[in-house]
Amino acid sequence: ELRPCLSAWNVLFDRDAPAEYAVGAAPPTSGAQHYFLHPWKGRLLVGTGHAPREDTAGSPRPSQKELDDFLRAVNEAFPNLELSREDILHVYAGFLPAKHRCSSALAKEEMWIDHSNHGGPESLFSVQGTKFTAARSSAEKGIAHIYPDRTVSRKRRDTFQKLCAERGRERGIFGYNWTPDTARSNWREHLSRIVEEESVVHLDDLILRRTSIGDNPKRALEVASALCDLFDWTEKRRRQEIKRVDEQFPRIHTSSFPVDERT
Repeated sequence: ELRPCLSAWNVLFDRDAPAEYAVGAAPPTSGAQHYFLHPWKGRLLVGTGHAPREDTAGSPRPSQKELDDFLRAVNEAFPNLELSREDILHVYAGFLPAKHRCSSALAKEEMWIDHSNHGGPESLFSVQGTKFTAARSSAEKGIAHIYPDRTVSRKRRDTFQKLCAERGRERGIFGYNWTPDTARSNWREHLSRIVEEESVVHLDDLILRRTSIGDNPKRALEVASALCDLFDWTEKRRRQEIKRVDEQFPRIHTSSFPVDERT
């Protein structure tokens, strides 16, 4: 059985960052967690909030009370910030593994399951990681476990990592207010390559999970029609895909904040 989960979220505010670099602080109470302010695309990104969840069947988005508690804690950690709901542009929410059920403490190590040890088929493994930044390390451990006799030279490994870094540095990354330049085609070539190489099936795959276009929900909806031109879709399919994107931001046209859910 995999570990229980918790909800985690970061909040993008329509505020200037107080510094050029990330800064952290904790509320003046014993055992309080640290919160961090990040300058990001000309806005202020704050994180991270955590709350226990029974399972991943529900939504990872914070409740109204959880969000209010988060704002209160951040403002206690940074008294001059005075953040409010009205400053919220976007909430990025997802699931992370927890140490214990009904706990908001994060698991520190990935969990591996060899299904052959539990009556399952040989050579089938499941892994529950800890966080996105540790995904590569977890993958390397998995490959080493499955293929213990396979080795890669240090030179070949370094060359591969360098090529990945060079190719992926700006891949899918767009400015917060970016819009397609009809006079130039480089953006189309860039996105077409992502569509072809990264198994993009739906428009929201491209906007939310393969690029940073969805970081600005208002912009994402404005450019959705132009992005449909990257696909060989009928007019009916285009409307369906745009509607699907619109449903990802259910509250963008109201005074409430939009939430991007990621698992």
